[in-house]
Amino acid sequence: MVRTYSTMELADQCKSLIGKESVYAVSKLLGVSQQAVANWYKLGTVMDDETGIRVADALKIPRETVLMSLQLERITRRGNANLTKTWRKIASQIS
Repeated sequence: MVRTYSTMELADQCKSLIGKESVYAVSKLLGVSQQAVANWYKLGTVMDDETGIRVADALKIPRETVLMSLQLERITRRGNANLTKTWRKIASQIS
């Protein structure tokens, strides 16, 4: 099965990449607002797909892996067990 990532894991990896812990630094790297980054941490929101592509490129992770991870995170948070199971199956086939 392919490795999946949460929004917070991806954001934390961006912090490690740039060697800074600030919301400001991550927002500048990814071209998003500081509020968007803060919301990932404070509210648990999921980053949008465009940002996911920028993260994938910065971290040298396949874009497909990041986009699939974000979709799986969104579906899981909605609490729909059937969709979550289906997306996990899709994830397992992408390896």
